This record gives sequence, C-alpha cells and structure tokens, in this order.
Amino acid sequence: MDIRIVQYSNYWAPKHEHFVRKHWNKVRRRSEEYIYWKFRGKEGQDLKGFILAIDKNDNVVGQLGLVPATLWYAGQKLQAQWFCDLMFDVELRGKGLAKKLYDYAFSYNCVSLGSDPSPAARYSMIRSGFSEVDAEHRFIIPVSLGKTLALKFPIARVFAPIQNPALSLKSLTKSKEFYFESGVEDLMKIRMNSKMGSAQARILHDHAFMSWRYQPFENWYRPPQIFIGVDKKSYFTVRLVSGQLVVCEYSFDAPEMSKVAILKIYSLALSFKAFAIQILADSARPSFLSGSMAIRRKERTRILYKDLPNNSHLDSFHYTRIDSDEGI
Repeated sequence: MDIRIVQYSNYWAPKHEHFVRKHWNKVRRRSEEYIYWKFRGKEGQDLKGFILAIDKNDNVVGQLGLVPATLWYAGQKLQAQWFCDLMFDVELRGKGLAKKLYDYAFSYNCVSLGSDPSPAARYSMIRSGFSEVDAEHRFIIPVSLGKTLALKFPIARVFAPIQNPALSLKSLTKSKEFYFESGVEDLMKIRMNSKMGSAQARILHDHAFMSWRYQPFENWYRPPQIFIGVDKKSYFTVRLVSGQLVVCEYSFDAPEMSKVAILKIYSLALSFKAFAIQILADSARPSFLSGSMAIRRKERTRILYKDLPNNSHLDSFHYTRIDSDEGI
C-alpha cells in the first residue's frame, strides 16, 4: 500500500478538511485553529501532535491525534502522548494503516497512552504492544432518579420528576456555602502545595497544562468551572456534558470538606438542570460518596500504555477527566 505519514500543517489543512467532512459532522473537527489548539501546536508550523496518512494521489486517507502531556512516573517526569481521534477511510480498514500511523507516533520516543479506546482501537493498540492497567472507578449520582435509571431501563423515565431523596433535603442547608467559584490561578496555587498521591503514575498538571485546559478557546471549548473550599486546600471542577454534570477533578483536604463538596455539586447539578452527576474515584467504596445513592459502574477506567522506561508495567494510574482529550 503506497501510503506515507506526514505531520499536519497549513499545506495539508484543506485536504484534511475534505477527509473530515466524510466522517464527522462537527465543524471543530475540521477547523485549523481548533486542531492547532487541541494538539498544543503553533499555527504556521508542522503539528507534531497530529499526523496524517497520505495516499499516492496526495489525498488524506487517515489521521491520528497525539495530545502531548507530561507523565509523573516513579518520581520522574516523562514526555508522553495520548493517542486519540484515530480514523481512516472505510475501504482501508484491515490494510495495516493503523500500524503505519502508530509506528510513526512511536518514533517520537516518548511514553504513549490511551484512555478507554473503542473496541476496535483497543484491539489495534494491544496488537501494537500496548499494555493495560485499571484506573479510577466510575460512579453516577442520580439527580433525577427516573432519567438516571432510564440509561439502563428506559421504562424508568416515568419517574423523571423524582429527585435524589438522599441529597435533596441536605442540599438546602448552608453547607453548600463552603465552596465558592474561583479562577485557574487560585487553583494553581493549591495544586503547587498538594501531594502527588500514592498512584504509580499520573499526568502532571503544570502551569502550561492548566492554562490550556482551564482557559476557553474561542467558541470551541468551554473549560470546567472551578470551586475552591474555604479551607483554601480543597477543590473540585465541573462541566456540563450531555445533560450530566461531570466532576473533572477534585481534592479534599478533610472528610468534612468532601461531604459538603458533594452537596455543593448536587446543588450545581440542580441549577444546571442536569439529570445525573458523573465522578471518578480511586476506591470502589469511597467514603465521601456514602449516603449519596451513588451507583458504581461495572466498567472501570482503562489506561493503555507503551514504552515506559525499562518496559516497566504499571500497577496503578491516577486519571482525571481532563488528563487526555476528554471533553475536547
């Protein structure tokens, strides 16, 4: 197969736009400005984080996104890249195009990562040498009992008006005033003094990362809202996604700050008219979710990885909802 791999650039942008129109309806997928922002490049330069498959007629027939990141692993900082947005023309499936894109990405000589890929992408990544590790447990807290249960049992939608009885009355107390909306600079100050945690690996949220993830970008991206506790040590961030309030990341300095945080998050969900709250947790039974009617999902977050130093294997990975390309 006469295919070569190139980095995205102004030159290839028009042909990539033609390719994208065949596969996605979202305008941002074909926006040159958005692509440079998402993959953290500089407009006018070749974009290392977004590679294209080109056929013999100079047409774009495939793509792979590589979101750059810094991995904190075993006490050291490592350059890493999140695989995402793999796509190629239907007639080329099964022809080894994914391997060509992967091999080009591996030539960057950094740690390669993936989060909850599709079954097809997972299969191709495992074949290319990726390993897997379980990360966070997934929980959903009902706001509307009927709409939440309807995700699995459609008939339950008739109970949509019924709110979460465990949190409805509690959320009316003044406990929700323990957290106030704040800005990214205040969050950075807290994170500078926070501990790294016990997980073997995690994405480092440095100044550049935080500025990227917590600042809006034109009309394409609305960042999570930041809420900081009165103790100046606890925080959480949230964003509304498809009718659910997603908790992107959080840290609670004391048990009482975690309990009032859940009440604040619930009150925010009500104000946003969200029908449920999504949150990740390291533990299968986190104490701060007790009494909230939180439902643990069967599937845990799965992280794929390749090319750790000395071909090491991970036992744990701390993942947040802003680490990879989730939400962008």
